[in-house]
Amino acid sequence: MAGCLFAFGTVGTTQAQVAGDLCGNAIQASGDTAISLDMAQMTQTDAFGWIDSECFPTNPGHEIDAYICWSPTFDGVVEISTCGATDMDTQIALFEGCICPDENVSPLCCGDNVCGKQTSIICDVKCGMRYTILVSVTDVTQPSSFDLSIIQNGDPCDAPIEDENITCEDCCGGIPEVTGFGGLQAISTQWRDVPNDYVVNVYDLDTAGLSAPGTNSVPPTYQHPDWTRDKLGTVFGCAIGGDGTMYVSATSIFFLDTVGSLGGPGSIYRLDGATGAPSELIALPNQFDQGYPSLGNIAFECNRNILFASNFDDGLVWSIDPVSGTPVDTYRHVDGLVMGPAGDPNDAPGYAPLGARVWAVQPVGDRLYYSVWVEDMGRPDPTRNNEVWSIGIDPLGQFVPGTRQFEFSAPDLDSIKSQGTNPIADLAQGPDCCLYAAERTMVSDTNSGSHDSRLLVACQDENGVWAIDEDAYTIGQIPDSAAGGVAVDFIDGGSVWATADAALFGGTSGQYAYGIQGTPRPGGDYSSSVQIDLDLDVNGQDKGQIGSLEITCIYESTGPCMTSSLVGGVECIVDENGLTGDYAVQIEVINWSDHDVHYLMIPDATISPNMIPFSPVLSSGQSMVVDLVVSGSAFDVVCVPLVFFDVEGEECCTSEVCFELPECDCAILNEVSVECSQDTAGVIDVSFTLTNLTADVIEHVFVLPDPGSGTVITPSHIDVPSLPPFASVSIGPVQGQTSALAGDLETLFIGLHNATFNECCAEPLVFEVPDCGAGVVLGDLNGDGVVNGVDMAVLLGSWGTSGPGDLNGDGIVNGQDLAILLSAWGP
Repeated sequence: MAGCLFAFGTVGTTQAQVAGDLCGNAIQASGDTAISLDMAQMTQTDAFGWIDSECFPTNPGHEIDAYICWSPTFDGVVEISTCGATDMDTQIALFEGCICPDENVSPLCCGDNVCGKQTSIICDVKCGMRYTILVSVTDVTQPSSFDLSIIQNGDPCDAPIEDENITCEDCCGGIPEVTGFGGLQAISTQWRDVPNDYVVNVYDLDTAGLSAPGTNSVPPTYQHPDWTRDKLGTVFGCAIGGDGTMYVSATSIFFLDTVGSLGGPGSIYRLDGATGAPSELIALPNQFDQGYPSLGNIAFECNRNILFASNFDDGLVWSIDPVSGTPVDTYRHVDGLVMGPAGDPNDAPGYAPLGARVWAVQPVGDRLYYSVWVEDMGRPDPTRNNEVWSIGIDPLGQFVPGTRQFEFSAPDLDSIKSQGTNPIADLAQGPDCCLYAAERTMVSDTNSGSHDSRLLVACQDENGVWAIDEDAYTIGQIPDSAAGGVAVDFIDGGSVWATADAALFGGTSGQYAYGIQGTPRPGGDYSSSVQIDLDLDVNGQDKGQIGSLEITCIYESTGPCMTSSLVGGVECIVDENGLTGDYAVQIEVINWSDHDVHYLMIPDATISPNMIPFSPVLSSGQSMVVDLVVSGSAFDVVCVPLVFFDVEGEECCTSEVCFELPECDCAILNEVSVECSQDTAGVIDVSFTLTNLTADVIEHVFVLPDPGSGTVITPSHIDVPSLPPFASVSIGPVQGQTSALAGDLETLFIGLHNATFNECCAEPLVFEVPDCGAGVVLGDLNGDGVVNGVDMAVLLGSWGTSGPGDLNGDGIVNGQDLAILLSAWGP
């Protein structure tokens, strides 16, 4: 059968076209009907060639065509006819889907000259599908109007269900081979300001690479060399296809946005699942203008193999073939119109207005759920909050006219800082059939904010009534810090993964994690969650720079069901008789299984206790630090076996921690306290209890920094009361002024000496530097933030005394202090 050739019309040629003249602007119809066609208004031939075709063996070629996008209301057959309606020579073809058929698409049915020069066709049709009816006219001298007859016969389709309930769907998203990660993994986007910085990363979410809840994890990460700002520009939306192909979309929400060398403001990029290589899948018709509108978000539907995208420029939702990159259909929320694959040729430049702008998209069953950006922090709407709607989609990924349905509005934001709600930037469905909606703080079309956005959980009851829970998941150590990305894994006892500003924010950890928060279902806050800083740098803040995410579809965890690690060091145990030969250790265990754990067993006679009950139980994702006593000799390597049991005493899983027992010949340092000074900003107070393990009476203790660290300890020498073997004394607080950053490890050496200084030993004390603010600059004696000649004058003025120039705290200002000042010279 000969095919047909079709070329998209340009914007300039489509603005004057009547409905039906082009396939991208087809007449919309359904059921039994008579459609009036004025062929004098149909000016386009669309270059169809039917000569010598199987359908039309005697046809000399089309002159004008008309397109109808038609939906059946019966399962059965349809008769489409021009017989008796006109004197013109007409042909009819029926195609599956509301499409622009090309030379590779064959009609389901077609006909010519059935009733003289007119024709009719009878073809099987199904409920829930849409069809393109192509009516062609040849040898036209006087084109005229006539009614096209459409009559169905069969079983009526089920009536549309008012307020149709959400269905439960399996997860979607294959494993990208290029990453080398075998299980659960997340693709995430971020804003970067350096051209060769990565704007897309993939993180391995295998539990073996995750740290304890409430601390930053540094999992294995994949980055393709071309996933950079200069190649892709700024991107936000993420999706993963069923074959592991990844997709990201251009954005204009980070304020300082740009396009990359591979595309433009309407680009969706395909990241090859096997090689990672990026390429432009499609460029939606976004126009450069002062407002610089780009795309909203994207989502993949595995059953139909369709990619959905929202566009801030034209306000349309696009259905896209992910293989060819061609549009399948478009839908405009503001008036509910299904507009065909060509979109809206009359769209004006600039952002779609608030209330007409779609952001999040999420296909579920036979519907596409989407969010409408109604208001934000900079532009509150006194009458409406941000909303979620849905529309029907057919088996080909086309939108079903007349099925638009309001679902729910976001509840008022419980914050005195807010006068409105923030837009929902991402939607996901979990195994509980609920929708998870991630808000993003926006203050304008192009400017992101922080700390006024939530993760909402919307669930329907059997009557279709939505219940919105805004408290189940607290995103960020600073609450309400959702950044607009959400995905839900389908692992039993799994987690909800959201992007977050301030997932961790300083405090006792000293870490600033801006990126991903993984919270075990059915909810929790940062303390029970996994945190991943997107740029793997926890020393700085990335406020407003975090994008969205998507995860792979995994039903069973591929990582260990528990992990364990040694906390701190191994301490020698001393009693009134001296060394006992036993050692004290602390081990942290994390439950990654989908079961509650009731008992921890340590099946080793040299370790006690052998059984530790958990009360309350240790749930999935939770951690516990346990105290153990280990017997052995110096330099022995001890491996502690650990076994989780559930309430029935059945084995859940196992782990092991190995370490070397130290030689107990100098000192024990315990009850260590490291706190920020209450008197001086940027200074830490260190205190500890020292137990003498030597055979000598200790009279002097020195607290010395690691050579070359630049840390200054005051006082560095402590004249202690006579300390016989195995006796203890409290030391401190000694003050430390350090250039180390919050979260860094600092090492001090604690030296023990007898009265004559001819016997000595040293024990290292390692601790994490807390966040004590900016503090003072080492050597800045006048407090102006700069070490310069004024500070040198102060130091020289106190030379030989214990005055303000005593930088190393040894009680005298001398050459050592001058060397410290010169090493810190400058701002």
